[in-house]
Amino acid sequence: MALVGIALAATVGCGDDSAGASGDGDGTESGSSTGGDTTGSMTTMTTMSADDSSTGGAGSGDQGSEDTGTSSGGPEGVTVSGIVEDLNPLAMMPIPAAEISVFGDDTITATASAVGEYEIGPVAANQFHSFVVAPTELYMGSVIPIDVGDGPTQEDEQLAQVSREFIQDQIDLLEDMMPAMPDLDQSIVIVRLLSSNVLAEGNVAVTMDPAPAAGSFYAPDSEGAPVLDSNELGFAFLPVVVYFNIAPDDPGAYTFTFDHPTATCDVVYPDVPTIGEHISLIDVRCE
Repeated sequence: MALVGIALAATVGCGDDSAGASGDGDGTESGSSTGGDTTGSMTTMTTMSADDSSTGGAGSGDQGSEDTGTSSGGPEGVTVSGIVEDLNPLAMMPIPAAEISVFGDDTITATASAVGEYEIGPVAANQFHSFVVAPTELYMGSVIPIDVGDGPTQEDEQLAQVSREFIQDQIDLLEDMMPAMPDLDQSIVIVRLLSSNVLAEGNVAVTMDPAPAAGSFYAPDSEGAPVLDSNELGFAFLPVVVYFNIAPDDPGAYTFTFDHPTATCDVVYPDVPTIGEHISLIDVRCE
């Protein structure tokens, strides 16, 4: 069994304006579904690029103040708002009553409204924060870094969760590959290349330290088919490496380095924590 095509891999933006849609059609930009075959199960999760993340909450701010989730605590700073969504491309539905917090400060919390809208803060300005959406009976949790500016408000920031049902479907899909048995009480880490332009010059090899166990990571090949124990970002439509059964740990406990024939690549936000029952998103920029 393995986990494949996790929706969070190609969705929420993290404040990096250089990320996502590449303009030449081969980036991680918003794309159409490719159907229900194995490749489609991997690729159809790419429904929103990092540049498009602001559209996740677009139009949600006019639903009425009575629908906006509440928040509490924290010093003066920036109030962040947007929407929490189910990233299943067949649904893209708001998730009501999602519980949201800011990693490292349990006094800053929010509950999404009945239509998935949230408002949280204030948080410190001009730095990135890891926003944590709590797991539920239906959904895995998520850890999403957002680059917070100078405020006083920052709108249309999309948060997302992946349903447990969808993950089980992916486990069933790859059962014949005989990977490690997934333990969803551990963390899932997704390393995502923000722009696929660099892939024209070759794949990006990812090295994780500490190294993951054999059979606990995979990546789509150039045709989108998942390859167990592959650490190469090479599928232009969804350039990700997915690691599962990762032990929860503090920000910075896991580091990532990259090798590419011509480009220099770095993690955009290196200090993202891993949390049990949560998916952590690690974005990579190559120049």
